Amino acid sequence: MYADQAYHDSAYFSGQRQGHTGPETRIYADGLDRLDTNVPPTDPGRRLLDVGCGTGMFLEMASGRGWQGEGIELSPQMARLAADRTQTTVVCGDFLDVQPAHQSYHAITMWDFLEHVRDPESVLAKARTLLAP
Repeated sequence: MYADQAYHDSAYFSGQRQGHTGPETRIYADGLDRLDTNVPPTDPGRRLLDVGCGTGMFLEMASGRGWQGEGIELSPQMARLAADRTQTTVVCGDFLDVQPAHQSYHAITMWDFLEHVRDPESVLAKARTLLAP
């Protein structure tokens, strides 16, 4: 599915390519509000990992709020798009198989991701090991 060009050309991603449009924009902004409550913007070096980062729209929004974002994306095409868009590290591969750029993050997000994995318990266990205390 992730290699199919029709997936990449879908309406879901076309709005994200054009900027911060679509219903996910408000959802992402609300999520960032919650993250900012837990890790205040005054905290230097706030690091975030977005697993299944797609086009990089959330990473871009997080960067605008002072987060140092990185991504992991299964689709090579989307990973390139996200890296180009955000000018940050985006690792291409399966979250369970790849090593993120850092060993500790203040926040890990999984927008529209967890419901697509075969072993959510293993994904959450790995994410837990990457979270800062």
